[in-house]
Amino acid sequence: MLHDLPNPVEALRAARRLTGDGKAPVIIVDERVRDEFTAPADPIERFFYAASVLHCLPVGRDAEHSAETGTVMRPNVLRRYATEAGFQHVTVLPIENDLFRFYRMEG
Repeated sequence: MLHDLPNPVEALRAARRLTGDGKAPVIIVDERVRDEFTAPADPIERFFYAASVLHCLPVGRDAEHSAETGTVMRPNVLRRYATEAGFQHVTVLPIENDLFRFYRMEG
């Protein structure tokens, strides 16, 4: 749900603070999309784009100031948010799943 939030960096900062300022890891699960946009997208990524346009992006834009992330949050965007929140390390965990990508943030 991180991609649904108008301010995902603040949510990650709160998670970091709750885990002892990075002393314990934070695990994030988000939709698995390609690292970069390529056309034509595969059926799963097309589904994620549809969900983004119809639900996630409008929900995330509800606030006056919003990151406007939407469902299709690529790994580089999550890494940027994590860095801005104060995390020093972001690792994509080696968990095979067709729909989701798993991240571990710490430090």
